[in-house]
Amino acid sequence: MAAVVVTGLLALLCFGLSLTFFCGRGAMLIAGYNTATDDQRSQYDMRKLSKTMGFMMLICAVCLALMAIVDFLELRLRLEVATGDFAYLLSVMTLIANIVVGVWWANTRCLRS
Repeated sequence: MAAVVVTGLLALLCFGLSLTFFCGRGAMLIAGYNTATDDQRSQYDMRKLSKTMGFMMLICAVCLALMAIVDFLELRLRLEVATGDFAYLLSVMTLIANIVVGVWWANTRCLRS
């Protein structure tokens, strides 16, 4: 049951961070952007970058929530192991794809034109 609580809290944290990024107030939390020089920061559109990070965090929140729900249902309803394993695998694959595509998007599409 502790895994359900921890995963659920992480999902809520990611959801809260996504709301912060969507509001445009989380640029200081983006790794690399915070430590960049003013010249490097001027190359990126902060609004696009914040929305991109917000969308990435929202996908992370959904994947973590799916993991928590599946874990809870496995504990309560005694679901088959194959169902839970498939949901975990799908969530992990989605998280990895989210990171790869999100980093590519932030480095190519969030540049100032």
